[in-house]
Amino acid sequence: MLTLDFHPTGHHFLQIPGPSPVPDRILRAMSLPTIDHRGPEFGALGLQVTQAIRRIFKTQHPVMIYPSSGTGAWEAALVNLLSPGDHVVMYETGQFAALWARLAKRLGLSTEILEWPGSDSDLPEAPELPWPRILRQRWLDLTFVHWAFAPDDVAHFFPPGTRPDTFEGRTYVGLVPFRMVGTGLPYGPGVPYFGSFLETNIRLYSVDETGRRGVVFLSLDANRLAVVAAARTVFGLPYRWARMCHERHGNHHTYTSTVRSSGAEAVVGVEKDAPLSAGCT
Repeated sequence: MLTLDFHPTGHHFLQIPGPSPVPDRILRAMSLPTIDHRGPEFGALGLQVTQAIRRIFKTQHPVMIYPSSGTGAWEAALVNLLSPGDHVVMYETGQFAALWARLAKRLGLSTEILEWPGSDSDLPEAPELPWPRILRQRWLDLTFVHWAFAPDDVAHFFPPGTRPDTFEGRTYVGLVPFRMVGTGLPYGPGVPYFGSFLETNIRLYSVDETGRRGVVFLSLDANRLAVVAAARTVFGLPYRWARMCHERHGNHHTYTSTVRSSGAEAVVGVEKDAPLSAGCT
């Protein structure tokens, strides 16, 4: 049986993010009809609030109130507490922290980002993807081949506001061939024929000024012309049409790719060994 709405019995709590106990008089007030925000009752309430709020700010002068989202509260906190040029240390704890740091920099603050121990980047598994999801696909026979470079040698390939991500002073360029299988909508079967194809991409690894890490694709090659056309037209991705082949003999995999427009070729051969356990080596 599908349950569309469910409220457990017992005392309810306010989820902000909570649960937080709320006095009964507040809960009862929340159940009353909303007053007209352009009517006289709301005007009288507004005057009462603006008079009483002076005690909170310990002032006899008028206090201006403006509505905003959480981003407005961030901006108000930074503008009222800090001045351009002040140095601020921020922990990287997720998307909200990254956006707050970006706002601080736009306001002229000097930001220093510290990675929070135990953040998502330290998890052995990828975090759950946010909704909405537009595609579902499987990547099989996936191979990563990497070459180390000095960051300055590849920095010109990166979009503005990003730089090469590094490990022990080096950045890496990846060549990644694989089989894309069962591409389709989030639910239901994959698209016949066009939903399965070979792909090879060349990628760089980036980090921006707030510490967010990402992948920069220099090229994405696929052997289905319709897939290439759709990816370039709908998503603006730099896909290229290529002749591609994947062969497997026992534990040995061979990937070949030739871009039809330029003739650029890639041949990758790998031998699959025993699985490695997760962790540092």
